[in-house]
Amino acid sequence: MTQTRTHKVERLEARLTPQQKERLSEAAALRGQKLSDFVLEVALREAEQVVETQTLLRLSRLDAQKVLELLENPPEPNAALLSAFARVSEMNIQDVS
Repeated sequence: MTQTRTHKVERLEARLTPQQKERLSEAAALRGQKLSDFVLEVALREAEQVVETQTLLRLSRLDAQKVLELLENPPEPNAALLSAFARVSEMNIQDVS
């Protein structure tokens, strides 16, 4: 299997206390990693989790079925929705003139 090398061209700097550096260095050593590799791995893992939780919507099977049912058979619009549509339509007409 061929391995592609990635050219690292970006740099990230951080200021930290001696205690913070010592703790990170200790954790990296316990994993057998260089400090920069350890910090990068942990930061990327956390970044993936943050992005996932902020961009994905997780539904239970029951909730997903309800959403699909509502998409396939939407309810009739109620008074509040009809009023909102009317206000938006008025704003769009005013924007054109």
